[in-house]
Amino acid sequence: MNNKTPIPEIEQEILDTALLESDQLLARSLHDDERRRKRRRLTLLSLLLLGGVVMSAIVIGIMTGWLAVSAPVAAQNEESQGLTADELAAQGWKLWQQQNLVEAEKMFSRAVALDARNTNAWNGLGWSQFNSGKSEQALDAFEKCVALEPRHPAALNGLGQIYLMWKDYAQAEKYLLMAAPQAPAAHYGLARVYLLTGEFKKALPWAEKTVAGNSEDKAAKQMLAAAKAGKLEDDLRKLIEPPGKPKLGTADTQRAWQMFQSGRMETAERLFRRALKEDKENLSALNGLAFCLLNLGNHDQAKPLFEQCLAKEADAPGPMNGLARCLAAEGKVDEAITLWEKMAEKYPGPTAATTALAQTYLERKEYAKSAKYYKVLLEAEPGNKAYQRGLSSAELGLSTSEKP
Repeated sequence: MNNKTPIPEIEQEILDTALLESDQLLARSLHDDERRRKRRRLTLLSLLLLGGVVMSAIVIGIMTGWLAVSAPVAAQNEESQGLTADELAAQGWKLWQQQNLVEAEKMFSRAVALDARNTNAWNGLGWSQFNSGKSEQALDAFEKCVALEPRHPAALNGLGQIYLMWKDYAQAEKYLLMAAPQAPAAHYGLARVYLLTGEFKKALPWAEKTVAGNSEDKAAKQMLAAAKAGKLEDDLRKLIEPPGKPKLGTADTQRAWQMFQSGRMETAERLFRRALKEDKENLSALNGLAFCLLNLGNHDQAKPLFEQCLAKEADAPGPMNGLARCLAAEGKVDEAITLWEKMAEKYPGPTAATTALAQTYLERKEYAKSAKYYKVLLEAEPGNKAYQRGLSSAELGLSTSEKP
């Protein structure tokens, strides 16, 4: 993850689960892919074709809405004067990799204005729009790319991911199948499509390919098990089912999560409130507003909002974690722990609950419990020095307390 923005360490884990109710599987896929990308130093082409662009518009806002600082952007804009369409597209991809989606979209738009047959630029325009929550516009850009190059794998994958997000499974299948030979990201999508439509035999080979490509992905393993069993349990359905076509307020919500990630809580709060005025049922915005208030120190105002989220979606982990943090801020640490433990049991693996439990148990000198959760965190991120220090402290405390 990019660590340039001033977000507390625990917030990094919160971002992994804040909107799980919208599309957790894609969030987890993106989180895993970010680690793989750093570890393997993937090129832009592999990022496009090996799974780095399978996230939904909402999730990308939560997970990777990092904004580039103003000075480099201004310099890039000056340098872009007089460039060719290919050179503008190259700058667009550089900005896209930095998750500066607004400037990336501008670069790609200029590129296609100069050369309307530049498929690389149309594809880039599609992904920057899709990742900004503009799925309708992204659809048009991908269609233009495919009209020029019918077998363009990344654009076909983009079309498939949009239709999957919209729950148009027939269209999603059509484009993902066309993309799959060169775009392994499509394997994930196809496994989801076939599981959600009850075509378990068709889901099996794609789930196998997905697990083969990422053996650490627990959600992918669950998908494979479901395909083999020929049954989709409710918990897994909830995990992999997409949100459907965006409702009113989606663009504001997307932008708000970008502001949240960049530490601009007041701006994020304003955008979340505006999104809720347009759509009172927007749980993403309600959850986001609650987290803004919590991070601004207003836990008493955040608490009822998290409770509203949980009244609508009882097991939504983002609001569960938010409510637990509110309880901890009130001094009700035992109640907070109970909620975090419930979350950890229901959603195994590294989450905000795992981090909170590891730290809280360490503070309470319950060293064995703390060590247990630090080990879970380190299994996912072996090189994380904060987790290493936490585990060392827990093990030291444990060994000291056991001495006669």
